[in-house]
Amino acid sequence: MFGGALERSGSAASEEDHQLPPIFPSVAVPKSLIAAPIKDNMTWHEKTLFTCLQGLVNRDEPKIYLIGSGYDRDWLEYYRTRFSITYETTDSPYDLIRMFAQPLKGYVVYDSNMLDSANVATVFGSLENALPVSPDLAPRLKDAGLPEVENFVGRWTNRYDAYKWAIDNLFPKCNDRIVAGACVDIPYFPSQTCYLRDYLIAHRIFSFDLSCSLRDRKDYDMVDRIYDEVRSPGCVIGWHCARDLEHEFVALLARHGLFAVCATSTLNLSVHAALRPPERPFVQPHRNPRDVNLEKKVYVSFMTTDGDATYNMISFHVGGFKDELRGSFAYTWGFLPLAYHLMPGVAQFYYENLKDNDYLVAAPSGASYTYPHLLPRPRDFLRTTRYYMNRMGLKVVHMTNWNDEHWWQEVDVPGFEKLLRQELPDCIGYVRGMGESAFERQYIGGGPPYICCGEGIHGGSDVYATITDFVNANSIRPLFIFSLVNHTVSLKRMKEAIDRFPKEEYKLVRLDELLLLIDKAYAQGLIPADDLYPDKTELKKLLAREAQEQWTSIINNILEHSVRARLGREAFVTQLHETALSRSDTDPADVIAYDAVWDSMKLVRLALSIQGICPNNKQTAVNDFMSLFGNVERARVVQDLWNLWLRWRKQRVSYERACALASQLGLCATALDKRLRTM
Repeated sequence: MFGGALERSGSAASEEDHQLPPIFPSVAVPKSLIAAPIKDNMTWHEKTLFTCLQGLVNRDEPKIYLIGSGYDRDWLEYYRTRFSITYETTDSPYDLIRMFAQPLKGYVVYDSNMLDSANVATVFGSLENALPVSPDLAPRLKDAGLPEVENFVGRWTNRYDAYKWAIDNLFPKCNDRIVAGACVDIPYFPSQTCYLRDYLIAHRIFSFDLSCSLRDRKDYDMVDRIYDEVRSPGCVIGWHCARDLEHEFVALLARHGLFAVCATSTLNLSVHAALRPPERPFVQPHRNPRDVNLEKKVYVSFMTTDGDATYNMISFHVGGFKDELRGSFAYTWGFLPLAYHLMPGVAQFYYENLKDNDYLVAAPSGASYTYPHLLPRPRDFLRTTRYYMNRMGLKVVHMTNWNDEHWWQEVDVPGFEKLLRQELPDCIGYVRGMGESAFERQYIGGGPPYICCGEGIHGGSDVYATITDFVNANSIRPLFIFSLVNHTVSLKRMKEAIDRFPKEEYKLVRLDELLLLIDKAYAQGLIPADDLYPDKTELKKLLAREAQEQWTSIINNILEHSVRARLGREAFVTQLHETALSRSDTDPADVIAYDAVWDSMKLVRLALSIQGICPNNKQTAVNDFMSLFGNVERARVVQDLWNLWLRWRKQRVSYERACALASQLGLCATALDKRLRTM
């Protein structure tokens, strides 16, 4: 599905033609702040109390600032020196209750044994100017003179009843362009979204903790109903829940015309969002094509991931942007374009401190994180992206079109590169790929290049070996490598590897320079229009080696699930009580069947990769697998599981059938393992 955007005729609209509706609320710029500590050893309930108090007090003009890390202190000081926002400090956040209780209507007690009621209490408190609080902390508010205005203890026994009540009674009065994914499944990630509650309660943002996984049918249907009511363009702020995957979360909101703002562990957003962007657009220098000299070298451009996340922006890219090594080598930073409105003071710091070797790129997937090809109106989103890129001085965008239901890598969307070039005509180029692949098509010539990540650096990667292995697998020169680097990889690790690259053969460049060099190489006939890595012989060997390194782990996981499938229904449900699924109404049959489907896809992908085949489309991969391995014992189960997936929304399986499929997949995996080890 591509939303029909390419079927409409007409030329690209000018920026002035695209009227961007206000998405983020505007409040008065703070004049003075009271800063208080919020420490790691505080309970989740305390953090929720203080962030909600902050939001209610800050909703018209910020007055409270919380310090949870050195980064928070840095921003407080920057705002003082750069924007003349003065501040005082207090030793305890409990002092804030006494200082700011007066304007509040009272408090609402949520049920500590059913934490989804905390989300409902946050929404209720936002509408009624009441502070959400756990029963054990409520006496502190009573002592401060606040009355209890509502009590949700024992009101609901499950999350679905709680959210249904909130949807019916509270949602119609909430912000109609922003909703929040606010995980309450402590201690699982991302329950750190409690830090975001200042922004949620300040701006009447409906908050929930529901899964976007098709496995969790009841959750999925409820989220679908919520997203139906959010106006587009709009966003889901916070993050996905502990029970689904990032790609499921983003895909569902994209289908509703929304984008995500990843905001875990983000303190003080009600303060950061209150500043004003400058009257003139931000500016960063770009490489001039005349100054870019092409040689027959290996050109590598590293770009850090997660630049779209508010926490990465606030943490200076996990400290990297404040590292003394920054600027000593070319490095590209993912950046959140709509920070122009959401955190303009934070954005301003980056532009004021850019060095020549730094380069900022619009992070996935443009204005903010979504999958544009799934949007009902992708053209409108690209125009919103152009609006923000122009105001941020950005000329390269990292586009991400994923659809995990049917693809592993970027979806091959016919004509998407034409839409990019039409709606983002001022770009130097476009990059794609949240995972790396040297087997995907490149789009070079006829406009700015649109290239795919060739090799990635992950948290545990040997940076030097990863890049040199990839280089040695490609004989073409000049060779161009766009490499995504996980945001947890330090500049020190990068520098140690970079210093080992032979200078006569390698050149590290910013991403704008890499794209300009690719254009020049194509113009000189040195590279084809569709492939930066045309000789796949050694790349297939590298692909096979990497798959073999993962093989044993995947086989063991499938066998563990096969053993689990021998449990009776009651025993299996008991096991689920030890996971994040314990408070969900997900059918155990769906849990077993869903895991079997995705286990089979992992098996298919690795088995084909070991044969030197890089699979992307899952239907094609299943066909290839059956062609190569259809005579392996129980191989038919792979096709059966894929057919089950294709009918997932329309047809359910029994617990017994799900267990049988998982058991058969275990037998298939064992037989396939034996086959491949003897080949």
